[in-house]
Amino acid sequence: MITNTQLYRRLLGYLVPYWKMFMLALLGMMITALTLSMLPALLMQLLDSTFINKELALIKFISLAIIMLFIVHSVANYIGDGAINVVGNKFGRDLHLAMFNKLLSLPEKYCAELTKNNLNTRFIVHLNTITHTSINIITILIKDSLTMIGLLAWMFYLNWELALLILLITSAIILISRLINGYLSKTSDRTLQTAREVAKAAFDSIKNYQIIKLHGGQTQESERFMSKAEQMYLARIKQNNAKALGIALAQAFIVIILIAITHLITQQPYNNETTPGAVASLIIAALMLVLSLKRVSQINHYLLQGQHALANIFSLLDQKDEEDTGTATIKHCHGELIFDKVSFCCDTQTQPVLNDISLTIKPGEIVVFSGMTESGKTVFINLILRFLYPTNGRILLDGHDLASLKLTSLHESIALIPQKSSSFNDTAAINIAYGAMKCANEAQITAAAQAAHAIDFIREMPEGLQTIIGEYGVKLTEIQCQHIAIARALLKNSPILILDEIPKASNSKADHNLQEALNTLIQGRTTLIITQHPTTLAKIDRIFILKNGSMTEGHL
Repeated sequence: MITNTQLYRRLLGYLVPYWKMFMLALLGMMITALTLSMLPALLMQLLDSTFINKELALIKFISLAIIMLFIVHSVANYIGDGAINVVGNKFGRDLHLAMFNKLLSLPEKYCAELTKNNLNTRFIVHLNTITHTSINIITILIKDSLTMIGLLAWMFYLNWELALLILLITSAIILISRLINGYLSKTSDRTLQTAREVAKAAFDSIKNYQIIKLHGGQTQESERFMSKAEQMYLARIKQNNAKALGIALAQAFIVIILIAITHLITQQPYNNETTPGAVASLIIAALMLVLSLKRVSQINHYLLQGQHALANIFSLLDQKDEEDTGTATIKHCHGELIFDKVSFCCDTQTQPVLNDISLTIKPGEIVVFSGMTESGKTVFINLILRFLYPTNGRILLDGHDLASLKLTSLHESIALIPQKSSSFNDTAAINIAYGAMKCANEAQITAAAQAAHAIDFIREMPEGLQTIIGEYGVKLTEIQCQHIAIARALLKNSPILILDEIPKASNSKADHNLQEALNTLIQGRTTLIITQHPTTLAKIDRIFILKNGSMTEGHL
């Protein structure tokens, strides 16, 4: 379990590279706090010069000083806020990058869990929360805390008795604010929970509407929903009452401070210890102090938000990377695959997905696998790609156990055409020459596109190969995405090819072009075709049928 101290120390590590910008932010905030706390003193001098001394020259000088003070305050505030936003967003960017790199290195099982539960979106929300709360916490701690110190120092200078009284009152405000914020946090969690229960009750009623209507359960379900809605109503009432109480108490404390100032002033009306300017200065300083105190009291709320988000982010960053225990490499892969008594069992299933599979696929052989469920197909492909390991048995490539091969060497030997090929939000050329193939020249990319029957629709694009094809290939049809995937596989030129289903085009010409591209791709490669439908490819050597985890050879 990571403690809060450890969380903030780790976060500090992301701030250290930007210490110069942070120091600039610190300087800007210090000047902002200093100029703000100087305002009551200048206002006192202005009022005394106007109503008591009546010195015109001094009035003009102080007025000019106040104007200059506001100019310096505004510039310093702009620099301080701008610098701390740069620091916050830069370390937020670094956390985004660290999280993204971690996602790329995680095991397949963890990535599947993230995708299934949409946790990747939640982590992005956490990152945005960390950036926002960190900026707010640093700004409040530096700017408002220094402002409070300056204002209290000035108030003690003017009237130590009154300053002491206000300090005691502000301490009470802090204590009460923390109690109210703690209560609000609890009621907020309770309100959120009841809102989820109300939503679930509504969803269950819609989901089971046939049973409800068939058995006359409308009244029962209505009463159940009313009970949940009443709980949500009461929770929200408590939350709103707590907020209203906090506002009322804050206003009451402001009134108490003003009454205290008035009372102390009236105790010494004739000895000239307190001038009208000093009275106004005390009142202004006290009100400014309350405003700064209100912001400081919110730090605990920001800390709770940040701690929760940080804990989730660092729990992801602490996940173990995908282990590459392999040491061997294959310089010239021939493409022979051997399944030696391979079994695989999922934790959530009692029956094995694969059970004692033994078969040999020779180099250049084209083999069809049929009868697989979606989960079985995914497991079969991931075992070959070594994203998963067999529960029992082993898989060999050219006589090498896959577990003994370096992942880079294994993956260089395999090309995959997924059932639903998607494209990256980049140019057509980069989508074909992707990853390790990025150094391919335009002639090689064009040749691959030509062989994949993709060059015709690529040339119709505004910028040809340099056209951005859109996020997830939204500017392309599903079949065009398949042609891009085929071109990528042709350019990679791996000896082993895995075809996850063979798509069908909407018209005969497009389907003919797709089949031609696939026939070109499979030539001379060990090809594994996983499909539920008969294939029309030119040459099929063998067919295997998977049923209840066991694999038997079928007939052509």
